[in-house]
Amino acid sequence: TMINRFSQTTNRLAQPYAARIGCVRTGDGTAELPLAADLMNASNTLNGGFLALVVEEAALAADPVGRPLESLQLRYVRAVRTGPAVAVANVQRGLGEVEVHDSARGALAVLATTRSLPA
Repeated sequence: TMINRFSQTTNRLAQPYAARIGCVRTGDGTAELPLAADLMNASNTLNGGFLALVVEEAALAADPVGRPLESLQLRYVRAVRTGPAVAVANVQRGLGEVEVHDSARGALAVLATTRSLPA
């Protein structure tokens, strides 16, 4: 039944999702995701969901308290066509501003706002 399916526990991923797709934190408030064939959409650009992940990783790397995110708002500006996608975050008192650029072209791809859970 439907209720039994949701009450069953499942195994966790063998590794974090970010690591699985090659997204790495490169410093305080920065993260990078290389463009790979299995991360691209039908337009041969980086899938937008993966852009959200690089935003999240940068915001988490920027928060000195290390709180998990409560919300994430993305404004897509243009596609990441060449890569890697590089996110730079500034987080103060739980509020974050994040920019993602297609680093090979220097083009702004995403503007994002994040909010962390209270400490």
